Amino acid sequence: MSSTSRPQHQCHCWIPVLATVLILFSAFDIGFGIAFGSFADELAELGEQVESEKTGMRVANIFRTLSGGLVNLGNSALGVQIRELVAALPPLWLLALVAWVRVLLAICGFVLGWALAFRLRFSVPVIPIYALASICWSAFSLFVSRELYYSMYSNDVLLDMWILLILNLFFHMLWPGYLGLRIWTAKRSGDLAAWE
Repeated sequence: MSSTSRPQHQCHCWIPVLATVLILFSAFDIGFGIAFGSFADELAELGEQVESEKTGMRVANIFRTLSGGLVNLGNSALGVQIRELVAALPPLWLLALVAWVRVLLAICGFVLGWALAFRLRFSVPVIPIYALASICWSAFSLFVSRELYYSMYSNDVLLDMWILLILNLFFHMLWPGYLGLRIWTAKRSGDLAAWE
């Protein structure tokens, strides 16, 4: 009695799961990055307006001080608050750059997710590169925005600070690290050779 050996079929059911998660996380990250980038742009524009009105704010401050707060020309108190907020943050152009590059990386992740779902050949070698770029950019953005986290910590906005930090670590470091490592190990073991 001879035993016939059947070709062993490898289950690639984890590929659509990873592709779906990559698409969903990237879509969320695109929205979050656009909101954060728009916030940084708006804050930069407000900061420029306040700087251009610096002399008028000083005059309004003098009148408010001399009158004991009865005469308030313009909205100088709001201008002072905006100046203090902008001064406590890292350079706003750098925060905007971090956000818009994050949006660009999320768009790449979205495209790679669809490429992985349709099992396009280029996605296998590109995904680990994307994951490494995402981790490196996230480490850089954490370093750049440390003043923002410190400002949130010193102003007792702890819950928001922790939520932002955990989301940043999970979406931009842990998840891409797992994704890149999973694809890389599957490629090295020959698990993806059938459709590569």
